[in-house]
Amino acid sequence: MLLSITVSQIFFLGGVFPMVLLTILLATIFFAAWKAPRWVKNIGSIALALSIFFTAYNFVGAAGAVIECEGDISPVLIWGANRCAAVL
Repeated sequence: MLLSITVSQIFFLGGVFPMVLLTILLATIFFAAWKAPRWVKNIGSIALALSIFFTAYNFVGAAGAVIECEGDISPVLIWGANRCAAVL
Protein backbone atom coordinates (compact mmCIF):
# COMPACT_ATOMS: atom_id res chain seq x y z
CA MET A 1 0.00 0.00 0.00
CA LEU A 2 1.45 3.32 -1.06
CA LEU A 3 1.08 6.26 1.22
CA SER A 4 -0.45 9.09 -0.77
CA ILE A 5 0.49 12.43 0.66
CA THR A 6 0.51 15.71 -1.21
CA VAL A 7 3.14 18.41 -1.15
CA SER A 8 0.77 20.80 0.62
CA GLN A 9 0.19 18.21 3.37
CA ILE A 10 3.94 17.85 3.84
CA PHE A 11 4.22 21.66 3.94
CA PHE A 12 1.65 21.94 6.75
CA LEU A 13 3.07 18.96 8.67
CA GLY A 14 6.31 20.88 8.98
CA GLY A 15 4.51 23.76 10.66
CA VAL A 16 3.28 26.90 8.98
CA PHE A 17 5.81 29.36 10.42
CA PRO A 18 8.98 27.31 9.80
CA MET A 19 7.91 26.31 6.31
CA VAL A 20 6.93 29.85 5.31
CA LEU A 21 10.27 31.10 6.64
CA LEU A 22 12.19 28.47 4.66
CA THR A 23 10.16 29.24 1.53
CA ILE A 24 11.03 32.92 1.87
CA LEU A 25 14.70 31.97 2.22
CA LEU A 26 14.43 29.83 -0.93
CA ALA A 27 12.97 32.77 -2.86
CA THR A 28 15.74 34.95 -1.45
CA ILE A 29 18.37 32.48 -2.69
CA PHE A 30 16.93 32.62 -6.20
CA PHE A 31 16.95 36.42 -6.09
CA ALA A 32 20.48 36.51 -4.64
CA ALA A 33 21.75 34.14 -7.35
CA TRP A 34 20.60 36.70 -9.87
CA LYS A 35 21.62 39.94 -8.13
CA ALA A 36 24.26 39.07 -5.50
CA PRO A 37 25.79 35.60 -6.02
CA ARG A 38 28.14 36.03 -3.04
CA TRP A 39 25.15 35.92 -0.65
CA VAL A 40 23.87 32.52 -1.81
CA LYS A 41 26.20 30.56 0.48
CA ASN A 42 25.31 32.68 3.52
CA ILE A 43 21.56 32.46 2.92
CA GLY A 44 21.84 28.71 2.33
CA SER A 45 23.73 28.32 5.60
CA ILE A 46 21.01 30.23 7.44
CA ALA A 47 18.32 28.03 5.86
CA LEU A 48 20.22 24.87 6.83
CA ALA A 49 20.69 26.04 10.41
CA LEU A 50 17.01 26.98 10.74
CA SER A 51 15.83 23.67 9.31
CA ILE A 52 18.05 21.74 11.76
CA PHE A 53 16.77 23.91 14.63
CA PHE A 54 13.10 23.41 13.72
CA THR A 55 13.61 19.65 13.24
CA ALA A 56 15.18 19.40 16.70
CA TYR A 57 12.36 21.51 18.13
CA ASN A 58 9.77 19.17 16.59
CA PHE A 59 11.59 16.10 17.94
CA VAL A 60 11.45 17.61 21.44
CA GLY A 61 7.72 18.18 21.00
CA ALA A 62 7.27 14.59 19.82
CA ALA A 63 9.22 13.29 22.81
CA GLY A 64 7.01 15.37 25.09
CA ALA A 65 3.91 13.75 23.61
CA VAL A 66 5.38 10.30 24.20
CA ILE A 67 6.26 11.19 27.81
CA GLU A 68 2.71 12.39 28.48
CA CYS A 69 1.35 8.90 27.69
CA GLU A 70 2.91 7.50 30.90
CA GLY A 71 3.40 3.86 30.09
CA ASP A 72 0.72 3.10 27.50
CA ILE A 73 2.77 3.81 24.39
CA SER A 74 1.98 2.10 21.13
CA PRO A 75 4.48 1.87 18.28
CA VAL A 76 2.00 3.78 16.11
CA LEU A 77 2.30 6.78 18.43
CA ILE A 78 6.08 6.73 18.43
CA TRP A 79 6.45 6.38 14.65
CA GLY A 80 3.71 8.92 14.02
CA ALA A 81 5.49 11.43 16.25
CA ASN A 82 8.79 10.76 14.47
CA ARG A 83 7.11 11.18 11.10
CA CYS A 84 5.70 14.58 12.06
CA ALA A 85 9.01 15.69 13.56
CA ALA A 86 11.17 14.55 10.66
CA VAL A 87 9.05 16.05 7.90
CA LEU A 88 10.69 19.43 8.32
